[in-house]
Amino acid sequence: MEINQAVLLKWIDDVLKKAKAYQQILVAAGVGAIILGSVIFGYSYYKNKVRAAAYKDFMSAIQSYDGVIKNKNVSSSYPSVKQFESENDKWTQTEQLFRQGYLNYKNTELAPAFLAFQAEALLNLGKVDDAIKILKDVVNQVKSEEIKDSYKVKIALISMDKKDEKVQREALNELIAIANNDGSVANEVALYQVGSYFWNQKKYNEAKDYWQRLLVKTTAKSGQVSVFAGEVRDKLSLITAESL
Repeated sequence: MEINQAVLLKWIDDVLKKAKAYQQILVAAGVGAIILGSVIFGYSYYKNKVRAAAYKDFMSAIQSYDGVIKNKNVSSSYPSVKQFESENDKWTQTEQLFRQGYLNYKNTELAPAFLAFQAEALLNLGKVDDAIKILKDVVNQVKSEEIKDSYKVKIALISMDKKDEKVQREALNELIAIANNDGSVANEVALYQVGSYFWNQKKYNEAKDYWQRLLVKTTAKSGQVSVFAGEVRDKLSLITAESL
């Protein structure tokens, strides 16, 4: 719900014009100020109330996301954990909760978060195309470039598993673009994934290029070691001159 400022100002202007006709300008101005202040306060209260409701429903949906499939051990040891009859039941209900949450709170800051978890539920249901579509909506809605790039990597990796060669090629190009962007927070992951792609394709020279860049970049960070460093070093040690 958004207040149309132009309509609000026109309404206040009409109040003042009527007041002038009755020689009550000062009184009307005071009334107008009081009404305007009340509207602003009411709107602020409404927004805070909606945010609180959005957060509550989001956390409720998260309980389903973190839920488990029923079994005797869980029933006796973790009575507070939400339980489901099957995996399909869990992800179907979870997807519905996050989808409805987005519809209810699409004008709040939590809207992209509802979408992101809805997409995760769809992936667990095997509805890959629907999940990709929603993840693209997340990218379009979030303001943070860091979050955008992280989800672009996720979309690219999912798309690269599809059988359509054109889709695979576009996804790889997206991943390479992020790998070549040193300023991206997702740069390290992209470097690793692009290197892995070329490694699996037996294009070891290309894999070596991206993985060495990964090692150089992470080594330059004082006190930080890439989680991929060990695996990358082991695989690079297997590359010989004959295999390049």
